[in-house]
Amino acid sequence: MATMATVYAWVYLCAFSPYMHAQTIDWDTDVFQENYKFSFLQQMMEAFAGSMTVMPLVASSMRREATTCIRTAHFGVGAINTSDPVLQESFSLLMQHRLGLPAPSSAHPSEPFVCLAKRSSNRRILNEDGLVNAVSKFIKVQVVQFDALSYREQVAQMRQCTVLVGFHGGELINSLYMPPGAVTIQLVPYGATSLDTEKYARILRAHGPYLEWHNRHEQNSRPNQMEDADNSLADTVVHVEEFVELLKQALGLGINARLVHFQQL
Repeated sequence: MATMATVYAWVYLCAFSPYMHAQTIDWDTDVFQENYKFSFLQQMMEAFAGSMTVMPLVASSMRREATTCIRTAHFGVGAINTSDPVLQESFSLLMQHRLGLPAPSSAHPSEPFVCLAKRSSNRRILNEDGLVNAVSKFIKVQVVQFDALSYREQVAQMRQCTVLVGFHGGELINSLYMPPGAVTIQLVPYGATSLDTEKYARILRAHGPYLEWHNRHEQNSRPNQMEDADNSLADTVVHVEEFVELLKQALGLGINARLVHFQQL
């Protein structure tokens, strides 16, 4: 569910509609490129829409020389409280059902499982292997690159995860599909004052236990782009000892605490 900060417009097209003229609009985003039909966002919208036809309102999907008939147009969503736990649970259950996944209760994990979110272009973890080696000594861990997975694969992966760790970004919203009581950990680059980490925190806390780590070591920060004045896009060498303690703290929270206790019985 990445790139949640961008507003998208979708049009549900039907034949035999009252005629109206449509103007092609190109939104300032790279999500809707020529291969938009294969994007996870398109897949998510199609699952949500059910039997309706979903198309992004972009030049590549509209014929400039023709008149398009539109009966009903849905532009984004109205004002909603994304931190509402009831809304989050309802949306999660609906999407899992639409994707044909078994009921969440039948997919309950039997042991703590950490998913470490891998980013492709910015806010990357530069010492992933070191973190995985350190953490795998006491808990199962897997690196997950969400932009390499289909939407269904992303949701299925999250259903098995009891701890999701990643730098500030849309990948963390996938925590909606984790089991109740799963822990989400938001990592924040050094000195990244422009990031609205609290907005994400409110959304993530609504689903379950939440932890936050800020890089306090300037020497572990690596600038990613020249125009990034406050390091909001910086890559990071995550402090291994602090990361291990963070994960041990997560094991004492929510569903992880119950699973660890069960294993010790």
